[in-house]
Amino acid sequence: MNTEIASNRMEVYTNKLFELADQYINEVLEGDEEKLTRRFRELLFFIADRFQRPDNDDIDGLDNLFNSYVRLCVRYDKRPTLEGFSFMTGINRATFDDWRTGRYRSSDTRYVHTIKNWYDTCKSIVIDELSNNGKKDINLIFTAKAAYGMRETSPLPALETELRKRVISADEPIWLDGVLTAAELPKLGDAGEY
Repeated sequence: MNTEIASNRMEVYTNKLFELADQYINEVLEGDEEKLTRRFRELLFFIADRFQRPDNDDIDGLDNLFNSYVRLCVRYDKRPTLEGFSFMTGINRATFDDWRTGRYRSSDTRYVHTIKNWYDTCKSIVIDELSNNGKKDINLIFTAKAAYGMRETSPLPALETELRKRVISADEPIWLDGVLTAAELPKLGDAGEY
């Protein structure tokens, strides 16, 4: 299932996670790989119980493990998340935030950069899926907004000025018979009206 053919024509695992995934499929799912999509989180805990992960002091080893985790997710059509990586490694999710913000291990900038790369990888896969999905997925849109701070960028409605009767966009400066400085721009009133 997750093996590759080596130059000597033998099947080999290129990744310990793939070997454990096959073990899970054979032992727990009784060979039914199609069930893995619904039970992927259980696979992550199965791996956590059987895999000796690198120590927290080995950010390079953890980074290699994260890259393998992403490949495992992609292989089984799952979006990688820091939460899922947390399940698989047993590292508390808040620890990743502490590393990313520099609250912990701030003397080693590799932690900050590595966690930001992990976050960006997860976010990029969401963006890619949103961009290449032919239909709207409300759950994915919600995830993009809640987990990654993305927002929709729908066109802003056009504004029409009373004096010049021309249509302008919301991000364009308003010109009223000459130059209008920022100090002269209308201010929002209490009711939110100009």
